[in-house]
Amino acid sequence: MELTKKQKIVLIAIAVVIFTYISVREVMYLRSRTYILTSQSDMNHSLEIENNKNEDSFFNKENETSDSIYIMVHIEGEINKPGVYELAEGSRVVDVVNKAGGLTSSANRRIINKAQKLTDEMFIIIPHIDEEVQMSFTERVDHTSSVGLSTSNNGMININTADVKTLETLPGIGPVLAQRIVDYRNQKGEFSHTDDLMNVAGIGEGRYRDISDQITVR
Repeated sequence: MELTKKQKIVLIAIAVVIFTYISVREVMYLRSRTYILTSQSDMNHSLEIENNKNEDSFFNKENETSDSIYIMVHIEGEINKPGVYELAEGSRVVDVVNKAGGLTSSANRRIINKAQKLTDEMFIIIPHIDEEVQMSFTERVDHTSSVGLSTSNNGMININTADVKTLETLPGIGPVLAQRIVDYRNQKGEFSHTDDLMNVAGIGEGRYRDISDQITVR
């Protein structure tokens, strides 16, 4: 059947409308995809920036930690893992005890000051539980033989005459080190100079510096 001119015009118009509709839908679809991809790209970029910030923050914290001051402490005796340990400055005896695996069942816990602050080159000996009776007896004998002679006229502690209890009043000197000073003095004779104190096992330069202005040999 042959179409009239008017019918042909109508069909062409319909075809144009359909083509235009399809073209518009296609353009809108492509635009929406571009928007989604762009948004996703922006989001990924933002996440990347945030991750970089977090990474920088992490490394900054790492750098801050690496700038911290550390000390070396030697611990022996009734401890599960005796040896030399590195700890942050300001740590206390309880910290090195924990790092060394804790005390053994034979440790004399009653005469250990876990709250004592550590110093560089510190040497700690954890005593056996049977050492308390021995130490108490020695302290009593030493005290009766040197009472009144432990300090000099200027108030400084005389390491040649001080008893165990008096020596314990010095910073970083506990009962074990105080007893070592007395034993060393009894075996080797009086100290000629205050720095001779570093000949006693467990007293290094760091500990000596802490007490050097509080001791004398006269």
